[in-house]
Amino acid sequence: MVLEALHFVVSERLINLAVSLKAPAIGLKRITKSDGR
Repeated sequence: MVLEALHFVVSERLINLAVSLKAPAIGLKRITKSDGR
């Protein structure tokens, strides 16, 4: 089905977006922790 393929692509993109947004946030938290703030 075309709809199932489309849904799969959209969910993959959402997962990639969530990961790309979460990674910098985790990095910032680590930087601020090591900084002592």
